[in-house]
Amino acid sequence: MSNNNNTQIKIGSDYIKKFGRSLYTSHPLIIVTRELMQNSIDAVRSKYKSQSSQQIDITIKLQGNDQIELTCSDNGIGMNEDVLLNKFLTLGESGKRDSSGNTGGFGIAKAAVMSCDYWEVTTLDNYIDVNRLGMPLLKVNPIKGTTVKVLINEGYYHSTIEKTLGMIYLSNVKVNLKLYEDDNLIIDDNRAGLNRKFRETKKGDNWQISLVNHWKDYYEISGCHAFRLNGLVQFVDYGNSHKPNAIIDIETNALPHESEYPFPMSM
Repeated sequence: MSNNNNTQIKIGSDYIKKFGRSLYTSHPLIIVTRELMQNSIDAVRSKYKSQSSQQIDITIKLQGNDQIELTCSDNGIGMNEDVLLNKFLTLGESGKRDSSGNTGGFGIAKAAVMSCDYWEVTTLDNYIDVNRLGMPLLKVNPIKGTTVKVLINEGYYHSTIEKTLGMIYLSNVKVNLKLYEDDNLIIDDNRAGLNRKFRETKKGDNWQISLVNHWKDYYEISGCHAFRLNGLVQFVDYGNSHKPNAIIDIETNALPHESEYPFPMSM
């Protein structure tokens, strides 16, 4: 591990919680899911060229009306001790572009992860959680890739879950998705995402894409527009139901803090 002796500005964990939540107008579940998916997508693409070798697992557990546990695991390149200490634990550090064009690594948006009531990261043979800040990394049995678990103690609506599911299913990446409601398994889908054509039909000029509605049933999206950046949904605009559906794809090599980045981070 390389030692970084340069002067740095550090933020206490209590302030990170206040700062991170204030950055976003959306519910933390939506923002954190998007951030963890982006990191996992970059991690697996950096390690595997074949999509069939890439694995991303997302588990959402809903307890009552005000507690959500979110876990995201991947079999990607992982973070060694240097990356974990000097990239992940440094706000505003978003990594570097790699040869595959990924602009990965946790950027300023990881403040959303760190502002959750609890978070923990297991990557390769390293472990850190919110309670171990200021302490040495804990060494654990090695795993493939990275697993991040967060706990969000904040009320949510059905629309919060629908928007989160829409972001997962409309992104161009295969996800093994599990959704629990009070310990009941509601969704168990190992092919979530548009890497497969998920109940997709065409009627006239309108694309109708079925997503999970209220977690148990299906409904037809009509008139929604999904905005994707490098294959990952940034947000979904539910507009006039008479308009045709569209997926707007934008590609960029810009990092989130650069002026060329096409989306504000508060979305």
